[in-house]
Amino acid sequence: MYVLSFKPCTHGFGSHDPSAALFNDGELVFAVEEERYTREKHAGTFPTNAINACLDAEDLSLSDVDRIVLPYIPRHRNKIWKSKWKRAVAEPDSVMDKLGSLNWRLKDTIQSQFFAERAVREKLSEIGTPLPKIEQKSHHECHAASAFYPTDYDEALVLTVDGSGEYDTTVVWKGDETGLTRHKTFENPNSLGHLYGAVTDFLGFRPLNGEGKVMGLAPYGGPNEEIESALRSVIDTTAEYDVTEITGERDMGVGRLERLFGRSAKATPTEFTDWEKDLAYVTQSLLEEIVTNVLRRYVHELDIRTVCLAGGVALNCKLNQVVEQAPFVDELFIQPVANDAGLALGGGFRDDDPVRKSHRCPTPIGGRSTTTTRSRLSSRRPRSTTERATTSPQRRQQNWPTASWSAGSRGDSKWDRVRSATGASSLTPEASIHATESISTSNTGRSGGRSPRRSRRRHSTTTSSTPPPPHT
Repeated sequence: MYVLSFKPCTHGFGSHDPSAALFNDGELVFAVEEERYTREKHAGTFPTNAINACLDAEDLSLSDVDRIVLPYIPRHRNKIWKSKWKRAVAEPDSVMDKLGSLNWRLKDTIQSQFFAERAVREKLSEIGTPLPKIEQKSHHECHAASAFYPTDYDEALVLTVDGSGEYDTTVVWKGDETGLTRHKTFENPNSLGHLYGAVTDFLGFRPLNGEGKVMGLAPYGGPNEEIESALRSVIDTTAEYDVTEITGERDMGVGRLERLFGRSAKATPTEFTDWEKDLAYVTQSLLEEIVTNVLRRYVHELDIRTVCLAGGVALNCKLNQVVEQAPFVDELFIQPVANDAGLALGGGFRDDDPVRKSHRCPTPIGGRSTTTTRSRLSSRRPRSTTERATTSPQRRQQNWPTASWSAGSRGDSKWDRVRSATGASSLTPEASIHATESISTSNTGRSGGRSPRRSRRRHSTTTSSTPPPPHT
């Protein structure tokens, strides 16, 4: 039975990182992001190329697919509509601006509630008919499935953290042989992803794109009591964290940061002052503090010391290092495609019987081979970087964010060439990729008496970050 899971990037189904994944009898056979074909970072369009690539991989037409899974349930957005309407009314705008905002929200509410799937069906009809049965699954549930189902853990605490799903921003799950159970939910606008995004925007980077560069900037700063005191005066960093005084504003918090610090946001991310570097450092430190506090609370409450991470915030490798080194975490798995591009994986995994959680995602390199037919692929797609860089016909594309590439240590000429070819800045995090089997358990620490196979497991390929200069 074939299941096609994809993130549509149509109204109600998200706006960035579209991807598609194909499963056959519960086994992942192909997965790829749309941006690999359009060459547009984060894409933001319907994943026609990615869907066609999945079908081509098994020589299928859309009618051969038994079921389609969409990793969103747009009607669940009504759980936060009341608070959004209240905020729209409370904004210090003119009457006409308020009416315009309320009118937009009314249209959004109706479209998400009743017509969200129609646009998906129309786009799919351009690929082929008849259309298979379409099912919708929760955004954060798909993130959680992408982190738990590829592992060999009998049970785990699964933490999903991002900007926002339909209404939820951070969710604690219990994963076991029965599947996934939601244990604790933080709702929009109480979002760690949006908090980090507000600082990203404040520092001149583009939100939903430049957060990794803020993480890369953080080590160049250091502790700053003035900045930390200001931020702590408006956010709660305990296990029941609250950042809504910043993230609850319509501009996602930039205006609140300007008033808090008494200075304007940067227009462009250039010529960083020591103060701005310190802001990145303090923000990174507070994020690590909050996530650590949440995990500590629920590791104790659920009595589970095995942790899985997913969601866009789980791309923060410095945060992941702190989690990995936490004394209350014994084993850790981080979904390599932790951002929304990984929702297609989670949708397919979640669609399967949890008792069959024996099928693994053997590698995040699940994309197109250089020999894959491209009969249905967009003619405007240029050759991929992989095609230009290798002559191996068996080479498959990676299926995780390209910011994790590395060709050597910082300052290495190979890294300079990669950075030049990909447009990466000097703040882009570097990571080298190693097969799990190549890492000695003696280097993982605190293995105790567990067998090597179960000791300090991370993901099927382990990313080890190259730390920038001071304060890492």
